[in-house]
Amino acid sequence: MSDSDSARRMLKRLGIEPYFDSIHATASELDPSIPGKPDPVVFQRVLETLSITPDEAVMVGNTWDSDILGANRSGIHAIWLQNPEVCVRQNFSAPVVTPPFILPVWDVQKVPEAVAVLASDWGTIPRTRDFSHVTVNVSDLNKSLDFYVGQLEMRLVHRGRRDAYLEWGTAWVCLQERPELASQRSQLGVDHVAFYIQPVAFHEAVEMLRRANVPIVRGPVERGGGWTVNFLDPDGTQLELHTGTLAGRMKVWA
Repeated sequence: MSDSDSARRMLKRLGIEPYFDSIHATASELDPSIPGKPDPVVFQRVLETLSITPDEAVMVGNTWDSDILGANRSGIHAIWLQNPEVCVRQNFSAPVVTPPFILPVWDVQKVPEAVAVLASDWGTIPRTRDFSHVTVNVSDLNKSLDFYVGQLEMRLVHRGRRDAYLEWGTAWVCLQERPELASQRSQLGVDHVAFYIQPVAFHEAVEMLRRANVPIVRGPVERGGGWTVNFLDPDGTQLELHTGTLAGRMKVWA
């Protein structure tokens, strides 16, 4: 039985297993060839499973040498539980990096407050992780594909009747054929810029936009494999928060 299986059985006995989307534990105690904390690979596997970056994660642990140093060396904020009955620290000389930050707490009930303190440094729109995509209005889709695919060597992922989806490194580009805008040159070019946001934070972000009286021009609505909302910046540039990915968008076309 792996450590993950043991952890799952323990959580099930406590009646809290449904609160965990994913359960990971190293089997280093059973198999020495499998790395354990503080090896960065342990933290990286969890981040990859949850599809998040280190600055979106928080490590809560009581052991300095494996939990806290391991998280710190992986770029993850850490909350160090200082309860003297469980707090363990053997290495007092190992250096730490700042940021990420390490917050000590003396009661497990204070962990949510510590998470809130760390989250306050993530910006006003929580968990906006990365650039998502750009949508460009074009007058002739075939001519534009010759340029974007032929000249810029973007990869064609999907070709529709009046749109096409291209992949370029970690970014993706949508070409949207709008010939009716050809006489309005100001309407051709970039239609809007989208940013990826974690699904769990999407509706909170929408409420923050509303409270700030930011003009919302579309949504929130579930479309294209995720939740989306379009809004305007002070100059009228249209921006979008989107929970979907290019892979999710392609499932819509499958």
